[in-house]
Amino acid sequence: MWDLPDNAISIALTEAFLGAGNPIGVVCHAPSALVNVRQKDGEYLIKNKQVTGQNPASSEPAAKALLSALLTMKGVTGTSRERFRGRV
Repeated sequence: MWDLPDNAISIALTEAFLGAGNPIGVVCHAPSALVNVRQKDGEYLIKNKQVTGQNPASSEPAAKALLSALLTMKGVTGTSRERFRGRV
């Protein structure tokens, strides 16, 4: 999780995948991989979205805090803390 937000290869692959019109799905701590992904218009992909991440009961406190902070800084409007509750 720690290196995903700034991994240039991951960002480029995700942006290319989105640019081709493909859906994106991430699990557990993987929403951190979307933190710096941008849409064609230059906006962050996660801006104004609700994102479900790792269940906090089974997450390291530091990882949980970092992921929450990263998502909030990029414009996520809310995170679900209920296990297996989806957000689109």
